[in-house]
Amino acid sequence: MAVIKNNTMMITHYNRRLILSNQLSVGYIPICMQILDLSRKNWRMGGKNTWKK
Repeated sequence: MAVIKNNTMMITHYNRRLILSNQLSVGYIPICMQILDLSRKNWRMGGKNTWKK
């Protein structure tokens, strides 16, 4: 009985960690996208400036 209890506890703990990591990744995706978009815009601006020279 104790072994089963420990296993279920481990499973629930693992699931909780998975859910937390999923929430974090979901939160990070838009931030990463925004950073990529900003860097892309800056790079385009830089490229235009260098071409003008």
